Amino acid sequence: MDAIFFNLLGDVPAVTKTWTLGCLALSILTTAEIIEPTRIMYNYELAFKKGQYERILFSLFDFGQLDIKSLVNLYISCSNLSILENSFQDRNSYLWVLFLIFLSTITMTAFEQPIFSLGSLMNENLVYYRLRKNPDNINFQILAGFNISPLVVPLYMNAMLYFVYEKSLFQVSMNFIPGHLMFFMDDIVGKIYDIDFTKSPYTRFIEKNDTSDEEVEEVEEVEEVGEELEGNTLQNDITSEETPLLAEEVQEVSESDNQAREPNDNGDE
Repeated sequence: MDAIFFNLLGDVPAVTKTWTLGCLALSILTTAEIIEPTRIMYNYELAFKKGQYERILFSLFDFGQLDIKSLVNLYISCSNLSILENSFQDRNSYLWVLFLIFLSTITMTAFEQPIFSLGSLMNENLVYYRLRKNPDNINFQILAGFNISPLVVPLYMNAMLYFVYEKSLFQVSMNFIPGHLMFFMDDIVGKIYDIDFTKSPYTRFIEKNDTSDEEVEEVEEVEEVGEELEGNTLQNDITSEETPLLAEEVQEVSESDNQAREPNDNGDE
């Protein structure tokens, strides 16, 4: 049964696929009133000060009630996040970026109640991060052939939240500040100091161990070569010492032979 659900989303990568299916499942449960909508509402004090940590999990998969509007929004989000996840070299790096953006989002919610769920905030920040990372590849055209950056869309939505719905500037900034911080650390600071902030600690640990193993192998090879050279040098020294001794022995043997032959020669005479 799990394989059937996963195959419904085709080539969607694993993390995005899991999140999408979780959002669908939670929408069905809340629409059927199996889970009360008030239980999935995220609040920092309820989650961290009163120990209701399940609100964090529910809020991450909260994408609204099961209707046409939420399904369309979920489909668009799934498409955008699939492109973002596929742009990473490995899944660990993508999960690390998700964790950093999530940590920044949670930190901001400690100061003011967010407008949307944690899942919606994560989606907005990840889409913003993707747009900033690849601004030239996803422009679209309107009438008369003018190129419009997709950043105009979230800018318009945030302006509506601030001016029309009169939300606070801090609440509105939750939609893009965590994603912008990730982009700034990755694209600006990372290039200046040559640090890859998207590389997970696990990947760094594996690479460090691989480097240590390579260094150990190199040291062992150097030691083996040194031992071979030392053995050859020692053998050459022994040979050079034995050569004069052998020459002296040969000379002594030849002299004794000559002395033995002299009496015989005299006797014959």
